[in-house]
Amino acid sequence: MGKTIINILGAGRSGTTMLDLILGSDNESFSMGEVCAWFRPFREHHFTIDCNCGNPKCKYWLALKGVDESKFYTHAFTKWNVKYIIDSSKNLSWMIDGHSWAKKQNIEVINFIIYKPIIDYIFSIWKRGESVDAALYRYKLYYKRFFESGIDAYAVNFDELVNNTDTMLDVITDITKQPKVENRHQFWVKEHHHLFGSGGTRNQAKEGESKIKTKESFPEEFVKQIPDFKNRIERDKQLSRILLKLEQIDVKEKNRQPNHGIRKPLWYYYLKIHNRFKTKFPSSSKTKF
Repeated sequence: MGKTIINILGAGRSGTTMLDLILGSDNESFSMGEVCAWFRPFREHHFTIDCNCGNPKCKYWLALKGVDESKFYTHAFTKWNVKYIIDSSKNLSWMIDGHSWAKKQNIEVINFIIYKPIIDYIFSIWKRGESVDAALYRYKLYYKRFFESGIDAYAVNFDELVNNTDTMLDVITDITKQPKVENRHQFWVKEHHHLFGSGGTRNQAKEGESKIKTKESFPEEFVKQIPDFKNRIERDKQLSRILLKLEQIDVKEKNRQPNHGIRKPLWYYYLKIHNRFKTKFPSSSKTKF
């Protein structure tokens, strides 16, 4: 049986956890969550097994404790007896390393990069008490680095995913060759063993009854600022280039041109060093990002 890693990339607060859980909803697939943080912890709670099942001694993760990160995927496929594992780590240095490990172990890798329309992303950051500057900085930095990495991925527009869920999932699973299952989007039906990721989405999975959340309603205070946000966005040439590139690799784009060859830009080495530092001096688990 061939093995496939499905990576879900995207800036934080873009829906990576949700897509991870959805794609892990069939019996041949396993939703791992942000497994990178288990091997490269940077917050205090990353040093324990934070499985979505609630068991701090979850058998799925205890079975892999102590495995070297470069051999993790091979061991995970064997221990869990699945064909697909879904990784929403997002960490680009981890993803670059993961491609190298998978290639050596003859494991197929398929990447999706999810993104929110920029106003929706700004709101996701703004409602948590941060500025539009912070939102734009994170958005541009992540997707700029993604394109610099040379990682080949299919772009998924978050709005399309939540508003045309079944159609989008048909397109995505045609690419992954995962089984066609009824109501795949109901990720909360299956008991997942998912590490870290979005607390709100993980709680949906735990509660076992939920729905796909569509576009959020903006409060009046935010709505008043949208014209200013739009003016700023229209003047931002770097952002415009990023959005155009994302459209060009859209999951539905028939003439999509794949990337060939992953690179290790300077920031790859910075992220590796920074992660080692944070492992020794982790942030509080209450940190927003």
